[in-house]
Amino acid sequence: MRTITYVSTVKTSLSEEEISKLLESAKASNNRNGIKGLFMYADGNFFQILEGEEKAVSLLFDKIQNDPRHYDIIKLLDKTIEAVSFELYNSSFSVVHDQHDLRELHRYLKKAKEYNPDGFKSLSYITKKFTALI
Repeated sequence: MRTITYVSTVKTSLSEEEISKLLESAKASNNRNGIKGLFMYADGNFFQILEGEEKAVSLLFDKIQNDPRHYDIIKLLDKTIEAVSFELYNSSFSVVHDQHDLRELHRYLKKAKEYNPDGFKSLSYITKKFTALI
């Protein structure tokens, strides 16, 4: 199992409707392919957490890196994991819909702090910025 977390800048030419369709398409595709995690849009940026089988996550991230709808992709975490933190792939304009989503996000951040203590401060900062926009 593997997790990759990244943030990127959305091309200004994308409308909110196009972004909404992208988020829903990603949610459906990732659920079909066994990818767990979180995909958020806020203030002109994407933030995504991918979890799943190593090959599936690697192939998806390669595809993401070549997607012309965003740029300045910054990988925050890339780590082998023993188990996923997210039960279902979540995708929306806000990260937390209910207490369950909040618990999943906190569980992921706790693991991320163990996996990458040096990078955790940046990951925590970015997560707080996205959740503050709810």
